[in-house]
Amino acid sequence: MVVVRRFAKPRTLVEEVAAHLRERILDGTISPGERLYELRLTRELALSRSPLREAFRMLATEGLVTISPRRGTAVRPISIEELRDVSEMRTLFETFALARAAQRGAGDQVEHMRGLLAEARGALARRNVEAWYESSQRFHDAIIDSAGNAQLKSLYDFIKLSMRRYQLLVIG
Repeated sequence: MVVVRRFAKPRTLVEEVAAHLRERILDGTISPGERLYELRLTRELALSRSPLREAFRMLATEGLVTISPRRGTAVRPISIEELRDVSEMRTLFETFALARAAQRGAGDQVEHMRGLLAEARGALARRNVEAWYESSQRFHDAIIDSAGNAQLKSLYDFIKLSMRRYQLLVIG
């Protein structure tokens, strides 16, 4: 059975290319520090340079690549400092979100979070890394969602993208 997501906004070619490259960066297919050669990618993806360059700009805005004049585009290297900074930001955001949830009286959401945490712990006990990762992500997302703050969610999504680079390196 094919399930069609109704009302989903169609993605442009640039968004499709950016999504493809983003996944390859996040899953480690394209390594930190690796250069992204326009000519090779335009051939591989069967597209012109314009949408590829726009996709590079999107990824640069997300902090996944750097674009240097006359040097080209490369995947941002990873560093202990960035991991520390991103971890601190996530902790700060989640602490704020939980405080807001408490102010809002979001008891039902707390129960939902407890269930997600139990699910993640169970997956970890079974040594099912993929299930643990998915449950853990849903748990952390639920913390942020409990604040009911769209701006916090938007900023958190940016941090989450950076965290994902490091998490996938650790869990392989």
